[in-house]
Amino acid sequence: MDKQLHRKTLQRLHARRRARERYDLELTNADITRIVGAIRHGESVSTKKLTNTRTLHVVRFNEQLMRVIYDNKRHNVCTFLPISWKEIIMKWGYIAYGCIWLASALVISVAIYVTKNGNWLWFLLIPGLVSVKTETK
Repeated sequence: MDKQLHRKTLQRLHARRRARERYDLELTNADITRIVGAIRHGESVSTKKLTNTRTLHVVRFNEQLMRVIYDNKRHNVCTFLPISWKEIIMKWGYIAYGCIWLASALVISVAIYVTKNGNWLWFLLIPGLVSVKTETK
């Protein structure tokens, strides 16, 4: 039992370091406990099962999305990974992609309005449309 407790403490220490490094957050043990609670209560998106005991989750903490590797055996956060927008788009599908595309179109529209001559700016949307067709096949 002491070995498992020691492992859990080391995992939390590692997770706190990675949160500082990758998200610029100084998490306390209480913060990690809140993240674990969110995962256990289904308030996160489980994106991938890595091993029998480890699962990759996307969780929202203080209005920030974070990728977390969760230890199902110890009910603990192992580490934080940098966020990947492609992973969120693949998990949430066209809803997330549509929001990103709409935001891009809005930015381009504002740029066209401000410059009064932005005909070439609409070509910036073409790579986005092509990527939707290639990723859905």
